[in-house]
Amino acid sequence: MSTTNETHTGNVQLAFFTDMLLKISKIHVHALIIKRIGDYMMQTLTAIAVAISLATTLMLSPAYADVVSLSLSEDFFVKDGQFTLTGTVDGSGPVDIIIKNANGEERGKVTSAVSAKRGETFTTQPVLVSSYFPNIGVYNATAQQAGTQDNPIVIQIRYDGTRIFEVKDFVLKLNSIRDITVTAEDKMTFVATVTDNTLTGLKYRLGNNAPLGSTLDADTGRFIWTPSASQGSNKGTTYEFYLVVTKGVEEDRQQIRIIVTEPEPTEPVLNLLASFVKPGVDPQSYVDRYN
Repeated sequence: MSTTNETHTGNVQLAFFTDMLLKISKIHVHALIIKRIGDYMMQTLTAIAVAISLATTLMLSPAYADVVSLSLSEDFFVKDGQFTLTGTVDGSGPVDIIIKNANGEERGKVTSAVSAKRGETFTTQPVLVSSYFPNIGVYNATAQQAGTQDNPIVIQIRYDGTRIFEVKDFVLKLNSIRDITVTAEDKMTFVATVTDNTLTGLKYRLGNNAPLGSTLDADTGRFIWTPSASQGSNKGTTYEFYLVVTKGVEEDRQQIRIIVTEPEPTEPVLNLLASFVKPGVDPQSYVDRYN
């Protein structure tokens, strides 16, 4: 009987401890689940906060535009008129163009609002030439994002006292052409060329005193002339004139010298036939007749 009671008591105690262990395990599992849920919620809230902060920064920060190119809107502007600048941007936002003289003194700033589309062309509002270019010399025009000093583009603008024009980064120079001697009534031709054969958009023209009847192709620079008999002389008649090439406002010229001589005289053909010789008859037949 005593053994039976002890066994029953042991079973009751074992069941109690087992139940306690199960309850403790459930509490631990629930705690882990709650902790993981809390960690996930914290991560989610942190991500949302970062996203909100980034969106706010983007909305409050100004849009900037990298300036890709800049130039005067025309080849030149006269001193009593107005001028504009034009260029392209990669991005969106306003562009500042600051003009300084050769001493680095700022003469003024021109700001242009640009389209939000990339690659769009912007043009500044017209402003007076005299306000920005009061003295003869070379000025720097620097374009950059409004409110920054990042990635500026600089061009040089020269004021010569009558107009402003952009100083180009190329050299326009005609190749030399040696003196030419030609006989009157003979056709002559040559092609004018420049030292930099990569240049495009060149225009050629003849200066004053070009000989009468001569022509020059404005696009190719080919000169053609056939001097008349009256334009030559025994000792040679010299014609001097200028050939001019232009690219925008840039210009170069070279003096051309052509000497026109008279044609070589031809010896006259003597008629040694007797007057009684009939046309078309072999003169030898008359000789044979009397032999």
